[in-house]
Amino acid sequence: SFPHIKNEQWKNYFFAGLILNLIFFLFLSLLLVAFENLFFNAFPPNFFTPLNISIILGGVLIHICSLFFISLFLTSQQIKVYALLSVLNNILGIAIIWMGVIKGITQALLLLSVSPGISLIFILYFFWKSFKHRLSGIKVNTNWKSINEIGHFILSAVSVVVFTRISDFILRQFFIQKYSAYETGLWQATIKLSDGYTTLFTTVLGILIFSKISSLINDRPTLKAFLKKSLNLVVFASFTGLFLVYLLKVPILTLLFSEEFEKGAHLMDFLLVADLFKFPSLILLYLLQVRMKTVAFISIQALSLLIYMFFIFLLMPLLGFEGVQLAGLIKNLLTFLILLLINRHFFI
Repeated sequence: SFPHIKNEQWKNYFFAGLILNLIFFLFLSLLLVAFENLFFNAFPPNFFTPLNISIILGGVLIHICSLFFISLFLTSQQIKVYALLSVLNNILGIAIIWMGVIKGITQALLLLSVSPGISLIFILYFFWKSFKHRLSGIKVNTNWKSINEIGHFILSAVSVVVFTRISDFILRQFFIQKYSAYETGLWQATIKLSDGYTTLFTTVLGILIFSKISSLINDRPTLKAFLKKSLNLVVFASFTGLFLVYLLKVPILTLLFSEEFEKGAHLMDFLLVADLFKFPSLILLYLLQVRMKTVAFISIQALSLLIYMFFIFLLMPLLGFEGVQLAGLIKNLLTFLILLLINRHFFI
């Protein structure tokens, strides 16, 4: 969090972050082109065309830029602007795709690129209005210290993608081959529901808690008191929200998907308990991130995945997809306990 640093130092961090995000985009582009069979095997054979790839990469670049510029408001403690732009980004994305479908536009990829592009216009307007004084006498100047510090955050973010999103993709492909697409679909529906309310909860944490942790990182006594209150609040809010989801799991699944997905409601039980440990773990993980404990952060992500894989292959032959959800519960519980142990100095 950098609300009070001098303009010259702010510019160093700004350009370091911009450069590293562009490097990440180039790396991702190379991966998509080099391994198109892995990423696009679910699409028709003629899908991998220069036009489609250009649209996809353009959309990814716009999305990365949007997230980068929005994050500047969070680090500067401009919470209201951050929340407004985050909501606007999501609403515009949904609205443009919906209107495109209504109007009969079949090029869904184009819609996915246009929607974040329109959001980026608003984001850049607010960025210039809020930070133009920071860029006065602009001079592209950065240093290895700035790149190193911001590089820690980007490396942590990449580890989350590698150890969660990519591993989920590989697991889903494995389950579809080993079991029926219908059974895998029931499990996937519960995961998508969990991802949905996790994204909402993480956004709230980012606005109310994560930014405060960043600003208090050098004030240990105040941070300790804030963390204790925050964890108590998160546990209470998580339990209340997840209990409501448990009571309404059948109507939620049928509303979001179809009546056929009612048969997957039993898969929610272990998943909801697992999420009860996931939400406070997000705070403890973020605490490692702002303390720049990058090796510990990545190691925990890797260890968490290994635990998950081990218990999946141990329990799935016995319990089916309920074994997968139980494996997730064990993973989240053990991850939470490990994080609590690592960060124990902030709670004792």
